[in-house]
Amino acid sequence: MIRDVILPAEVRSAALELVTAKTRGLAKLEAARAETASLRALANAGRLLDAHPALAQLRLVESVPHGARVVLSVGGAEMSQAD
Repeated sequence: MIRDVILPAEVRSAALELVTAKTRGLAKLEAARAETASLRALANAGRLLDAHPALAQLRLVESVPHGARVVLSVGGAEMSQAD
C-alpha cells in the first residue's frame, strides 16, 4: 500500500493546468451548442414569419403595453382598436 506520495510542484501544476484546460474546452463547447440552438430557433422563426406574415402582427400586438392604441393594416384596409 502506498501512502503520502508527494508530487513535485511542477507535476501538480501541470495536472491542474490540464484539468483547467479540459474544463474550459467543455464550457466553450457548451456555449457553441447553445449558440447553434439559438440560431436554429431564429431561422425557424424567420421561416414561419415568411410563410405566415400575420404572425408578426400578432406578436406585435402581444408586446404592446396594456392601454396602448394599436393600428393594424389588413389587406390594405386600416383597422384601429383602443383599450
